[in-house]
Amino acid sequence: MSSVEFVLPTNVDQVIEQLDVIILDSIHKKSRMGYFAALYKRVTLAVKDKIEEGYFDDNPRMEKLDIIFANRYLLANHQYQNGERCSTSWKIAFDSARFWSPMVIQHLFVGMNAHISLDLGIAASEAQPTDIHSIHDDFDKINVVLESLVDDVQDQLSSIFWPLKPIDLILGGVDEKIAKFAMDFARDEAWEVAIAYSNLHTAQGRATYVETRDKDVSKYGIKIVRPGKLVSFLIRIFRPLEYGTVAYKMNKLNK
Repeated sequence: MSSVEFVLPTNVDQVIEQLDVIILDSIHKKSRMGYFAALYKRVTLAVKDKIEEGYFDDNPRMEKLDIIFANRYLLANHQYQNGERCSTSWKIAFDSARFWSPMVIQHLFVGMNAHISLDLGIAASEAQPTDIHSIHDDFDKINVVLESLVDDVQDQLSSIFWPLKPIDLILGGVDEKIAKFAMDFARDEAWEVAIAYSNLHTAQGRATYVETRDKDVSKYGIKIVRPGKLVSFLIRIFRPLEYGTVAYKMNKLNK
C-alpha cells in the first residue's frame, strides 16, 4: 500500500476497522506488532461505549480527540510498515517486535510509552486548539476508563504468562494500585505536553517541540525494551514461561 492510498479514519468505527486490519495482518505474519493494536482496540471500544453513554462533559469533542489520538498511532504504523520515517518513540516500539526476547508486557508498555507520553498531549491540544484547560476534566475521565480495564487485561495477560496469577494473589491489590499510579503519572505528564504544545503558535515551534519531546520519550522506550543487565537476566528466565504462539497471544489480548 502506498502513502497516497492510505487514508486516516474520520470516525471511531473506521479506527476500529483499521485496528482490525493491523491485528489480522499481524496474526497472518506472526508479527508481535499486533500486540499493542489488540490492546488499543480494547481501549478504543471502551471509550466509544462511554461516548455513546454520554459519559464525558463534551462527547463530540472526546470523539474528535479519540480519532486524532488513534490516527497518530495508525499513521506511525503505516509509515514504519512502508519504510518511511516515523517518530523515534514508535520506531523503538515497532523495532522491538522483530525480536523474541521482549515479553508481551514489554511490547505493551513500550507502545503505551510512545502513545501516551508523546501522542496524547498533542492530540488533546489539537482536539481543543483554544482554551486547553476546558478539556481537562474529560482528559482525566479517560484515565477512569483505562483503570476500569486493568483487571480484564491482567486476566488476559495471566492466560499468557501464568506466574501473574499467583503474583496477583500474593500482592493482593498492590499491583492494581501500582498500575493506577503509573497511569496517573503518565496522564499528568501528557497533560503537561498538552499545555506546552497549545502554547506554541507556529508550525516550526511545534515541530521543534515534538522532536525534542520524542527524543525524551524514546529514552524511556529504550529502557523498557533494554532494561539493564539484571532485569534483562530475569526476563530471559521468565520469557520461556509465556504460553502460546504470537497468534494465540494476540487473540487473548483481542478478546
